[in-house]
Amino acid sequence: MVSLRIALPLLLAFLFAVPAAAAGAPSTLDAADAAMLQTADSRAAGLPTGGERTFTYESGDAPWLCDGEGDTDVEGPMPRRTYVASTEADAKGRESIIEQDISVYRGPAAARAAFAKIAMLTQRCAGVVTHLEDETTLFAITRTNGVSKTVIGGRPMVWVAQDAPDVVREFEYTVFALVGSTIQTLELEHRGAQATPVGAAERKRVDRLAVALAKRWQAG
Repeated sequence: MVSLRIALPLLLAFLFAVPAAAAGAPSTLDAADAAMLQTADSRAAGLPTGGERTFTYESGDAPWLCDGEGDTDVEGPMPRRTYVASTEADAKGRESIIEQDISVYRGPAAARAAFAKIAMLTQRCAGVVTHLEDETTLFAITRTNGVSKTVIGGRPMVWVAQDAPDVVREFEYTVFALVGSTIQTLELEHRGAQATPVGAAERKRVDRLAVALAKRWQAG
């Protein structure tokens, strides 16, 4: 059960935070592609880069928050559409992926409601759950969450981290931000035999990159 000492201050922070100003957004698919995560952004932020970049558009895909128990997912409210940009970098024994999702809602009020819901749902991303790999091997995922000191649009971001050090060796750090009529998700994942958890320095770089990308998206 979530502690009221944690849940109540968090809820109040989101209920009484300064409303995000109406934000611009890219008006075409090409503009959205250009406004989102680029390989140069990863390099400038000091994050792993050098591999392939992809950009996709989907009619709607609920923001993924964390893995739940029994191969389930904890997800946020369904948006109207979703833009996804990612870059990959391969090193010996480790693959690093940075992914930015822009989930577009019906308007600023709908996005604020979705973000408040996400802020509460991320509190479920705590403790250890077990998943099954290849239908034969159980492995554990340790999940943590919190409220970032980084503020976008008048509200602090929220974050989730997942560590699966056995079998699959996957480590993830994800931040969620309210950006006008959208929710921005930015995730850094390391996976592979030589993968290590996303440390404090990398988390700060992800947070700074989230701010820069949110500003660019709002600039349209």
